Parts: sequence; structure tokens; C-alpha cells
Amino acid sequence: MKNKEFLFVFATIAMLWGVLFAFSSGPLTWDEIWYLDLSAFPSEVPSLYFRYAHIYIQRLFVLASGDALQGARLYGTFCVAATAGCVYCLTRILAPQDHVVPAFLAMVLFSLQTLILRYIGVTWADTTLMFLISAASCAYFLAIRQHNH
Repeated sequence: MKNKEFLFVFATIAMLWGVLFAFSSGPLTWDEIWYLDLSAFPSEVPSLYFRYAHIYIQRLFVLASGDALQGARLYGTFCVAATAGCVYCLTRILAPQDHVVPAFLAMVLFSLQTLILRYIGVTWADTTLMFLISAASCAYFLAIRQHNH
């Protein structure tokens, strides 16, 4: 990616994050509110050890915003916007041709999925996992690409 392209993609993702945040809802179910409570007031709950990565990443956004619900909305929309950026990056890396249009189209199609638009700002652990896997995939394929060049 060239510098201008990187700035354009970064600005697009930042705008997407802002638009998503403006229309986001926040937690919808009791377990999301429970995870949010644990993000705001950490305590040990042995039955939730498999969710603690999600809870502690969400905690960073709760602390940064100063409000639990705003932090949850920021975090939920960040996961979607950052995953859209990773989709762009992965498409650029894996596409047989080195063009911007397919990558931008992939990012737009990802962002327009029904489940993404219907549940904006909901902090499911699944969206955390979606973000973490796409970011790790991006880093992996970038490392392979750098090694081959």
C-alpha cells in the first residue's frame, strides 16, 4: 500500500467508525450487560474465563470513554470498523491483481451485511473474535508478503 492509499483507507475507516457510532445501540441482552459490568468493575468469575479477553479489551474502551455504555458502543463499532479495514488489507494482499477497487468493494460489502447493520454497537464476543482473527490474518499474510519480497 502506498502512503496516499493508506491515508485514504485510514480516513474511510475512521469515518465508518464515526457513522457506526452515531447509529449504535449498545448492549441488548443480560450477558452483554454482565460483561460490561465486569469491564467497568473487574472481579473474578470462573465461569467466564473464556470471555476475559473480550472483557478486558472492552475495558480499555470503557476506561477511555469514562462511561460504560459509551465505552461499549465505542468498542462494538471499533471492532466492526477495524475488521472492515482488515478485510480491505486482506483483499489487497490475496487478490491476484494489485488493484484498489476489489479491496474497497470487499470492505463496502462487509460493512453492508445485515447482521453488521442491525446490531451496530452490540458488544458480542463474536465481533471481538472476528476482529482478532482478521487482524491476526492480516499480520500473518503481511509477514509472508514481506518475507517473499
